[in-house]
Amino acid sequence: MRKPSTNYINIDGKALKGKIATPAFDLELTGEAMLGTADSNPDIFLLFSNNSHGDRLKVGALWKRRGLGGAIAYLLLLHLDFGRWSAHLTRWHGRGDDTLWAVVPFDGDK
Repeated sequence: MRKPSTNYINIDGKALKGKIATPAFDLELTGEAMLGTADSNPDIFLLFSNNSHGDRLKVGALWKRRGLGGAIAYLLLLHLDFGRWSAHLTRWHGRGDDTLWAVVPFDGDK
């Protein structure tokens, strides 16, 4: 199975890379792992992307948490010029890989 071309995040330990494309934006992301300070705090990745001049900018964060039944779940939040953009991550089906996640947007206001 080939790697998806867009709307994916690859989390391998403390390394994060991905790409998200919508009609409004197209971002290649990298992430830096930040560890929680207490058991109740989820693991956090700070998300970065490069602008058209090649400058590295912080664009959001990704939170790791426990979902129903103890499964790992992720919440992604981007801060863009036009406002916030939110998504959940779900396992990429058919890949046989625990590091690849599909990006599923949702309306954070509802």
